[in-house]
This record gives sequence, C-alpha cells and structure tokens, in this order.
Amino acid sequence: MRNGRSVRHFLLAFLMNLFLRYRWSIPAWLLLAAHFAFGTPLWLFFLALAFWIVYALGMTGVMHWANRCGNIPNPQRKNINPYSPKNEDFLPPFPPDGKTCGNNGNDGNDGGSREPSAGQSGTNR
Repeated sequence: MRNGRSVRHFLLAFLMNLFLRYRWSIPAWLLLAAHFAFGTPLWLFFLALAFWIVYALGMTGVMHWANRCGNIPNPQRKNINPYSPKNEDFLPPFPPDGKTCGNNGNDGNDGGSREPSAGQSGTNR
C-alpha cells in the first residue's frame, strides 16, 4: 500500500516537474516548426522532446531518492561523555499531580489579570 502511494506522489511530482520545466521543451517545438517550414528531419524534434522528458524524470528521481534518505531516523545512542550533564541533572521530574505549568491560576496570580485586587486602587501612583 505504501508503494502505491509513493508511486502516485512520484508521478505527481514528475508531472509538476514537467510543468515547471516547460521552457526546456522550446527547442523541440522550434525543431517541429523547422520541420514543417524547412524540411528538417522529424527525429530531431523527438530527440529534443525525449531529452526534456528524460532530464525531468532524472531530476524528479533524484529528489524522490533524497526525500526517502532524509526519513531514516537516527538511532538513540548512549551518552558516554563524562563531562556532559545527565538528563536527571537539568530536567526536573514531573510533579506527582501531573501539572507541568505551575499554579494554573488557582492562587489568583496567573499573570494575565489586569484588574486591581482587594487591597489595590485602580490608579497608578
């Protein structure tokens, strides 16, 4: 199933690559016009058109291969450096109640309220 999806993405990328590289087909179309106007061989048109398609196919293949190479995760390795801090040294353990963001606004000091509390006046002195 994954291969079918990958093939669909490759074909979509190939068609998009052909669309974005349309200027590379201009020599082929000029050779086709020269065939009708001056009688140049028609195989030159097909050769230029094939070069455009093969180049776009090759570049799409390289990009597809490079994309697959970037998706391989690196395995986790043990830290053997004696001078680096261990995870326990700089990451505090989770609190037992599961709250990780401080007081969660339960004590009234959530930092977002701008209303004066009971002991303060509304003016700045």
